[in-house]
Amino acid sequence: MNVEVRRRYSSFGLSRGYDVLDESKERLYTAEQGKDGYSGVYCICDASGNVCGTISKKHDHGVFDITENENSGRLRIERSISGLHAVMEHLGWDVSGDVMNYDFEVTENGFCVVKISRVLISLNPCFSVKIANESDMIAAVMLCVGIDLFL
Repeated sequence: MNVEVRRRYSSFGLSRGYDVLDESKERLYTAEQGKDGYSGVYCICDASGNVCGTISKKHDHGVFDITENENSGRLRIERSISGLHAVMEHLGWDVSGDVMNYDFEVTENGFCVVKISRVLISLNPCFSVKIANESDMIAAVMLCVGIDLFL
């Protein structure tokens, strides 16, 4: 499945969240920032407004707590000379990629489960996300938000 994760801005130019769009540009999910607007917590909501998961930035740079349904875990992101490396511990996902080109590949047990790349020609920052299994959609969206907040 292919989706776009697109950052949304307020009229003052502040990031207000993300929209997750399918190939026909229909909104599937949103990632809404905490009510105070400054919190490091984003709620992932479906089209009906039901919360499907949360990602919250910790005080340590590159560490995020993730909750999806009853599952919870941690996303750890590190930058290196060769690019970016991240781990979603609770899913066993290993993320590697090129920060300069915004290309990231997510593997699980050696198989590619998600591919994330930056859409260069877009008014708002936008990621193209290819997901092998639709059940990984929420986790892939949280990963995009985490990478965007980290960079």
